[in-house]
Amino acid sequence: MKSVLILLAIFFIVLALKKALEAKRARMSGEVSAPRDTVRNVRGDSEEMVLDTVCGTYVPISSALRSSEGGRSLFFCSEECRAKFMAGRR
Repeated sequence: MKSVLILLAIFFIVLALKKALEAKRARMSGEVSAPRDTVRNVRGDSEEMVLDTVCGTYVPISSALRSSEGGRSLFFCSEECRAKFMAGRR
């Protein structure tokens, strides 16, 4: 029983390391500029999700509020988050 638990622990450690290395490779090659994901809507179409840089929630890109800074796009879930971001820039 003890050896099974050790093998499971090793398996999950290797899995976590593999994911971390893949993410690092993607960042280094420029594939990932901002955290994004996709979801399927009610009709079954996939829609890109973007990260709100203030509160950390993911928002469908079609309903996200946009702003740009230094040539990069920023996305927000609400006017409150956008206002907090703008207030922090001053």
